[in-house]
Amino acid sequence: MNTYLTKAAVALKPFQKLTYLLAIILFVNIFYQLVFSSMPSEVESHELRLNLLVIIWVILLNLMIQIYSSMAIASQSHRLGLAKIKDKIYQGFLYLLSFGFIIITMAALIVTFKMMRL
Repeated sequence: MNTYLTKAAVALKPFQKLTYLLAIILFVNIFYQLVFSSMPSEVESHELRLNLLVIIWVILLNLMIQIYSSMAIASQSHRLGLAKIKDKIYQGFLYLLSFGFIIITMAALIVTFKMMRL
């Protein structure tokens, strides 16, 4: 599970700056819609909901790139004693982090589908 997320994060690493740019554009668009709307009913548009969903996905993607691209897959054959225990604890933490990332992704999917039905 970690290896797939690591490979995906390394492949997406060149696009990390584009995620920052996309987030800034979306925040400016939301700000513009909220501040400069001529009618209060325009604020409740589906475009604003879509922008918020895209921001959630951009944050999730950027979080995955930051966490898993720095993760190195090291061989544990050279390690002895306490270093192996430390590596096992670290690997357990990474599996827990992967599980949490998958749960957050599933929650974002559920929110996306519920909001798109409206």
